[in-house]
Amino acid sequence: MKQVSLLLVCVFTHAITHAQVKIGLTPGTSHPAAILELEAGNRGLLLPRLSQAEMLGVATDGLSRGLLIYNTDSDRLYLFDGGNWRPMQYGGVNSHWLLTGNSGSNAGNHFVGTTDSVDLVFRTNNLRRFTVKANGYAGLGTADPISALDIVNNGAGDGFDDINIRSFNNTGGPALLLARARGTGNSPVNLQTNDFLGILNFAGRVNGNTTGLSSIIANYTGDGTTVLSTMSFRTSGAQGMLLNDKGWLTIGNSTVSAQATADIQGSVRFRVAVPTNTSVYTVTSTDLMVYVSLGIGPSAIALPSTPDFDGHFIIIKNSGAASVSLSTGSGALICTGTACSTLGAGKVIGLVGKAFGNTTDWIQVF
Repeated sequence: MKQVSLLLVCVFTHAITHAQVKIGLTPGTSHPAAILELEAGNRGLLLPRLSQAEMLGVATDGLSRGLLIYNTDSDRLYLFDGGNWRPMQYGGVNSHWLLTGNSGSNAGNHFVGTTDSVDLVFRTNNLRRFTVKANGYAGLGTADPISALDIVNNGAGDGFDDINIRSFNNTGGPALLLARARGTGNSPVNLQTNDFLGILNFAGRVNGNTTGLSSIIANYTGDGTTVLSTMSFRTSGAQGMLLNDKGWLTIGNSTVSAQATADIQGSVRFRVAVPTNTSVYTVTSTDLMVYVSLGIGPSAIALPSTPDFDGHFIIIKNSGAASVSLSTGSGALICTGTACSTLGAGKVIGLVGKAFGNTTDWIQVF
């Protein structure tokens, strides 16, 4: 006991005299830069070993900067920086991510992320920009994404809710692919009849709630071996058009599959051209019907002969008191039965354009 007391007295006397303490093999020779030096050939310094909860429970303040402990939950050294406990980096030069990039990494073992159930956050200008939740959901502009990718523009301005795909190449262009199969990625299985393929939704805030307004919906109608599908279009929350697996279109009651190339369930309105000039009226690509009115209509109607009128259907009704002449430029006027280059008063004629090379002929259909 006396020897231990004498040793302590010597140590503290030495410390007071030299402001240095050395414990180890040669206590009389301290390094001049060290206030405390430990020297041993087969021993080390054993720091306090605390769990994560115990570490966070240590009473710390700004004066305890530099406090060092060993965290037994993460098996890492932690240093208190005056505000937070910081894990200390250790290992080789490539054991952490460098600001200038890394080399020699192994994609099977090395990654940027977390190993516990904690979100991964990316910041710029010290503002949270991108979040990957612990469940794998990713959010741009939101800290709480509700889908695999959730983009939120919370008053950030125009452009923060846009997606631009710009392509500069000579072999193809941008594409958006929505693909579905049953089963899993490693073992995909063919689709079954009436499987849902995908949807493009347009929604808005209505009456205090986010409400679906318009959408495009695709469904599979084959048996898993055939390439068959339908596409429906909804507006104002209701279906208005259906394109069936034959390519036939239903307009109106879209629950009914089209029985012809175009199946209109309801009324049809045609825009009618009523010329007011008294000389020559030239048919345009938007005309479906030309109505020659009594007293103000033209005396002649010109049918364009350019090839872009191929398949164009036009009805001409002469309600005037005099005959109206029809001309086709470089094309031909092909009549059924008697000549039709003059349309008498009160008469109606239906014509369809048929392109031959660079010229369109007009064929009478009634």
